[in-house]
Amino acid sequence: MWTDYKTNTKIAKEINITPVLDKIQEYNRNWLQHVNKMPCNRLLRILKNYRPTGRRNHGRPLQRLLDMRDRNGSTGGPTACWLDDDDDKFIGNA
Repeated sequence: MWTDYKTNTKIAKEINITPVLDKIQEYNRNWLQHVNKMPCNRLLRILKNYRPTGRRNHGRPLQRLLDMRDRNGSTGGPTACWLDDDDDKFIGNA
């Protein structure tokens, strides 16, 4: 049995490793300070405080054409296939 154990946080403190979460928070803080120094008419500063109005639709989101293409491997409709670009020979629909 292991009776002498150390947690990851204690080991990280012993070897002076900064936690990743602290680095991310520091980066976010610096970014917000940078955006706050921008003029009031800059898009990033305006969007920082943006709150959309209205409501979202209930239920499953509507499918988009690109979503259908990614799932089926095509747009779902007939596409033209060409045998050779030099001769422009049309084979038919795929």
